Amino acid sequence: MIEDILAQAQAAHRAGKHADAESSYRRVLAARPDHTEAMYALGVLMAQSRRVSESMDLLKRASCLAPEDARIARNLALVLQAAGRPKEAEAEFIRLCEMEPGVGEHRFGLALLYSAQGRHQDCVEQFRKGLALAPDNADAWCNLGLAYRAAGENQDALEAFARAVSVSPAMVKAHGNRGALLMALGRWEEAVEAWDRLLALDPGIAEVYADKGVALAQLGRIGDAADCFRRAEELDSNNALYPYNLGRALQDQGCLPEAAEAYDRATARDPEYVSAYLNMGVVLRRMGNVDLALNKYARVIELQPDNGAAHLNRGKLLTDQSRFDEALSDYRRAVELMPDDADSRCELVHARRQLCDWDDLAADEEVLRALVRAGADGGVDPFVFMSLDATPGEQLACARLWAAEVEQKALSKAGRLAPARPSSDGPIRLGYLSADFRRHPGAQIVTDLLERHDRGRFTVHAYSCGPDDDSEERRRVMAAVDQFTDIADLDLAEAAARIRDDGIDILINLSGYTQYNRTGLLALRPAPVQVSYLGYVGTLGADFADYLVVDPVVVPPSEQEYFTERLVYLPHCYLPSDSSRALPPAGPGRAEMGLPEDGIVFCAFHGHQKITPSTFKLWMEVLGKVPGSVLWLLDGADSTREFLRGHAGKAGIDSDRLVFAPRVEFEAHLDRHRLADLFLDALPYNAHGSAVDALWMGLPLLTREGSSFPGRVASSVLQAAGLPELVTRSPAAFVETAVALANDPARLAGLRRHLEEGRGRLPLFDNQSFTRDLERAYELMIERARAGLPPEAFSV
Repeated sequence: MIEDILAQAQAAHRAGKHADAESSYRRVLAARPDHTEAMYALGVLMAQSRRVSESMDLLKRASCLAPEDARIARNLALVLQAAGRPKEAEAEFIRLCEMEPGVGEHRFGLALLYSAQGRHQDCVEQFRKGLALAPDNADAWCNLGLAYRAAGENQDALEAFARAVSVSPAMVKAHGNRGALLMALGRWEEAVEAWDRLLALDPGIAEVYADKGVALAQLGRIGDAADCFRRAEELDSNNALYPYNLGRALQDQGCLPEAAEAYDRATARDPEYVSAYLNMGVVLRRMGNVDLALNKYARVIELQPDNGAAHLNRGKLLTDQSRFDEALSDYRRAVELMPDDADSRCELVHARRQLCDWDDLAADEEVLRALVRAGADGGVDPFVFMSLDATPGEQLACARLWAAEVEQKALSKAGRLAPARPSSDGPIRLGYLSADFRRHPGAQIVTDLLERHDRGRFTVHAYSCGPDDDSEERRRVMAAVDQFTDIADLDLAEAAARIRDDGIDILINLSGYTQYNRTGLLALRPAPVQVSYLGYVGTLGADFADYLVVDPVVVPPSEQEYFTERLVYLPHCYLPSDSSRALPPAGPGRAEMGLPEDGIVFCAFHGHQKITPSTFKLWMEVLGKVPGSVLWLLDGADSTREFLRGHAGKAGIDSDRLVFAPRVEFEAHLDRHRLADLFLDALPYNAHGSAVDALWMGLPLLTREGSSFPGRVASSVLQAAGLPELVTRSPAAFVETAVALANDPARLAGLRRHLEEGRGRLPLFDNQSFTRDLERAYELMIERARAGLPPEAFSV
């Protein structure tokens, strides 16, 4: 009778009729309180029903009645573990292992108990002992892999996962755990292989496609990564991560509208997806959709008022619009939230310089210096740092930090190309890489050079990585070269492949670390000889540029140690000029420009970021010593004008003596130089192209020579213009010379005649000879490369 009831209970238990099974087991125990089998079975049932306390009591009683029954001991150990009584569970597992030393499962149970306690080495030991008894247990091999990984023994973990796969080739979780570990170790190619094997078993796992996409992106296979993210999104249309990752891949590919759409889908699925809003803001900024980008940043700040990246990115967008006041507020907040972030500090300093907001500016600049000295992660923007009164050594340290980041990012997206050899004969293929083939001073200064290249000795390619503004300047560049290629929307790998396929012998980077640059391309080594030139007045701080074209004034040979490139010296000024351009027609007179008819007009047509407190102080000293004179400056934001007027007042100069020239087309701006008497230079960053413009228009320029490349360009320009006497080397000499010139109209007139008459003969304006000198430099570079010799400094 009792056995019949027990059989009924067991049948109900197997059928999942737990209430009936429990009732029958209890009937057996009511009749036979010491019925071990019923007690054990009811204990198991209670565990399955999550009635842990009752289960534990029953199994303990059963174990006392049948201490050698391994089934009871195992279930009791598991229940004790579930009840949070690890010491008792461990004792029971150890007793079980002693009872049946040849059963691997008991070791596995003890191992899992140790794993739950974080006792990883003990866990590994028990799995290994168990697998010695049951070597074909794929689950145990997989769990051993997890234990090894938790213990930090990653190679052993990979071997354990591989063993699990060899035992059970279709074991999805073993492939998945192996792939996840390979991802964590950055072994991207092996991870892709693991994901491929898993997808061959089960092609419907969205998460695996997403992980494979991440690995492919790390390998620089952005297109394949995007395909994986698309497939993941197809399989799981609710997960916001998949369109977000797709957006990042499309953004890297330069597919900006598609990237914005993907980010839109991510935020539709998760309206609080901060990273998606941030990236969408970056994409929209590049697309020129300012208002919508501002909305995205506003949404991030609404969700996370303390998100420093949102304030920083919004500040950059506002800076693009010359809304410096608003940008400054965001930069200050970004610095407050991210005090160690070099990018925020750089933007803060740059905005304050644009506004001429100088109160305690030196303290902010000193922070940038300290970040460079400390080797700040990500580095300090060297273009901003260059405007500081820094030494060549400091500039090199800054550039090295930045270059390391540029190179790391480039190589994470695309592999370095195999070494290329220059062509053995025929014309040398020049490739000019620039972000400024548009309405920009960079185009204005280089186009005449491109036109003058000897097509019998050179073929000239241009690679544009900046915006296409469809301007006259861009069209002139396109007509000046043999082949023009817009690479702005190509990813780094595609752009590098295009340059390599074009067989470029010398790649000349004209943009350095200025806006829209693609200097990371050089890290991939698409050309056998790579040159930094013209648009960036300093070292790139990297091995991926072989040469830097300079002249002996801007960089004396004794300063080679501050440049990672080998220095190539042109005989005169390193700057070309457009000596073919016509003089603009005469425009409005002084009165129409708000200038005095008779007084001396000093002009300082510099970007406001170049104006420093020390430079402005000298200018004010000059005004103070030349009665009736005015200082003609470029116009800027309302705040910039007010700051400058306030600084003038503090220096004892009537602010009405500052006259602001509105922004006009380039020809009209050139014409304005006719109305000024003397151009006053700035330091530590001189007038460069603007110095050439002034001298071309016959306007004398007075400079003060600095201690590094950016502060010596005007000196070089004046030497090439035959006016070395306009180079001063101390603040006192600068003021004294400016005042003396202002008081000597005949001398000023003579300087103007010298420039006007010298347009056809002065080295500064002889672009034909300049081009031949530069071409000779290119030929010498190629001669060394063809001979298999490393780059070396030389003079033409």
